[in-house]
Amino acid sequence: MRKARHQGTSIRVGNRADLRIFFALMAETCRRQKVAPNPSGPELLEALWDNFQPGVRLGLATVAGQVVAGLLTIAYGSRLTLWKKGWISRNLGRGVNALLTVEALDWAGTNGLQVADFAAMDPAIAESLLAGRGLSPAQRNMRDYFNLGLGAQPLLLPPARLWVPNRMLRLVVGLARRIPALQERLFRRLS
Repeated sequence: MRKARHQGTSIRVGNRADLRIFFALMAETCRRQKVAPNPSGPELLEALWDNFQPGVRLGLATVAGQVVAGLLTIAYGSRLTLWKKGWISRNLGRGVNALLTVEALDWAGTNGLQVADFAAMDPAIAESLLAGRGLSPAQRNMRDYFNLGLGAQPLLLPPARLWVPNRMLRLVVGLARRIPALQERLFRRLS
């Protein structure tokens, strides 16, 4: 955070019009990480913004007047979910992201939120910590290590389930899940 402040980083709260800038930052981060952006387009961020206001908040970090990083959070009840991040790659990432995260947590505390949800953790890290084992050097270089330093606690969730209300269709889906080729065709068709 000191590095980010030394670079002249400032944080401002974005608005709906800034979502396209944020999406570009997020897409750049996804390219570096070799994953597809999720959500896949700025229109989906705008729909989220419209449907979850006033709970959606966009923090933007600027250096020398240029937006270099963003953090999209969702407040619901007493929980703040730190949902999506994006930043340009100019060795700014860690300090700027730390500043954005701490600013979001400070805002949450000031506004009476009680739980910070980091939205995801590498399952291998969670399993290792829950088993009382230490983390490997590679795991200490992951974003989860930073979140752990802010007090994040691992929590393993049960596997996702699909509920099909129609009994006959539920039987078909249950059988399809036992045959990998059929399962793949069925779920490809459903999506």
